Amino acid sequence: MRDTIAALILLGASPAVAGETARLSDGVALSVRCLDDAACRFHGSDLRVELSLRNTGDAPVELPIAYFRRRGPSVLLTDVQSGRTLQLRTNLAGARQRQNPQTLAPAESVAYTWRIFATEINDVASRPVDLIAEFSVNLAAGAPGKTADVVRHEIHVHGDDGGAVPASDR
Repeated sequence: MRDTIAALILLGASPAVAGETARLSDGVALSVRCLDDAACRFHGSDLRVELSLRNTGDAPVELPIAYFRRRGPSVLLTDVQSGRTLQLRTNLAGARQRQNPQTLAPAESVAYTWRIFATEINDVASRPVDLIAEFSVNLAAGAPGKTADVVRHEIHVHGDDGGAVPASDR
């Protein structure tokens, strides 16, 4: 309950309906961009991306950025041609990293890098590579299911397949 009130104060909002709570995702946006190739082409090596969380609201928000960096985003790879999916593993991150949130002022953002390994892409992708990578971050760190407060962003990964392992050789 105290966390809900704190979130409402941080967002400067009040619930419109009894029992309704404000969600951080209403004032925080996630964006993702490829670092080594702006077009997100897969060249057979790891795909490095930058994730950026931006406060799009009118009030400061507190986020456990150290926890997000350590744990990483949830990433779902979907092969456009076959429909196959692969949910990538996240890292373990301790509760202690959630206890020191970083404050983001309105319009302020924080960025961190992440890597999708070439082997993960090769495990799911048909040839030529044509993937959707959906990144998501649970802003209510550690909260499961219905209490999760998730922001998402997708990127399209396609390839020249230089150095990629042919599907028949996997």
